[in-house]
Amino acid sequence: MTARAGAGSRSRSQSRWWLTGAVLSLAASAVLFGYGALSGFTRAGKLCALAAGRSPSDLPDGTVEQTLLPLSHVCRWRDGTSVDLVPGWLNPLLALCLAAAIGCVVLAVRSARTPSEEPS
Repeated sequence: MTARAGAGSRSRSQSRWWLTGAVLSLAASAVLFGYGALSGFTRAGKLCALAAGRSPSDLPDGTVEQTLLPLSHVCRWRDGTSVDLVPGWLNPLLALCLAAAIGCVVLAVRSARTPSEEPS
């Protein structure tokens, strides 16, 4: 095997590792997004009341707002109380996973285009 062929196969191997990292990061992002999007999907009123420290029968009498970016499910009462059913840690972790996926794809392309040097 020539030095050039060895460098190319090592480069492809590194690309596969980076692509695996990208796929895993995207899978984690999908799980997080699903968890956040479905927070409060069923029985939202009761969950909002419990999260606000109220009795389950004290349903929100104001608005219930949902947004997809950032993920949020906010319940509001007329007395000014509001609560978000999506945990506060979810959106930063989702952004981190998406950034990791993008970084892995960039590094996979870079390692595929730049052959590794054969060690002496």
